[in-house]
Amino acid sequence: MPNAFGTFTPLLTRRIPDDIALRAYTPTDRGACLAIYADNEAENKPGRIPPGFRSQFAQTLDRPDYLKLVLCRGDRAAAVGAIARFPRSMSFAYVWLAFGLVHPTLHGQGLGTALMLARLASLPEPVEPTRVVLSNTISSEGFVKRFGFEYQGKEGTRPGGDVFDVRAAVLTVEAWRRCREIIADVGIALEQLPEVPVMDLDVQTVPQDG
Repeated sequence: MPNAFGTFTPLLTRRIPDDIALRAYTPTDRGACLAIYADNEAENKPGRIPPGFRSQFAQTLDRPDYLKLVLCRGDRAAAVGAIARFPRSMSFAYVWLAFGLVHPTLHGQGLGTALMLARLASLPEPVEPTRVVLSNTISSEGFVKRFGFEYQGKEGTRPGGDVFDVRAAVLTVEAWRRCREIIADVGIALEQLPEVPVMDLDVQTVPQDG
């Protein structure tokens, strides 16, 4: 049986560098984002980048049904992550976090946490608790657990599609507001971000986060 949903707990344990800014991904970021993936892969640390996901990452960058956010130093992407909303066909609101990646030279500086909080803060203010789902890598298990994500079992992004291990946490209105407060406190602007789109379930990607 799956565990009960955890409750999302917004936190930022260390201040990110002052020269980091947030913006929406554009196609001109594609090469830098693929390089972030490749550089993490090249480190060859157990559990960090699972084999066989490079094409899915590239596909996620190209898909219009994900909002991709990049944390930048200057004009160059230093971290990237995606978020999408599921179609409202259930009794609760449901969003998916995919491919949260930080350049390996910037690991341990709070960018992964900032990217997590910024993606959730980019959602419209919830009118009800929202189920947030992700599929994390082995190396990021401790990272996502400290935000309250609990293991749910195996699920897929669409009926009849591939299934994989997922974790979930419930984002309350209060937690969403706290995400926005934390992001503002570290000097990251959320204004003028595009709307988080609704995922097209007819397109299959295996999204991982962390």
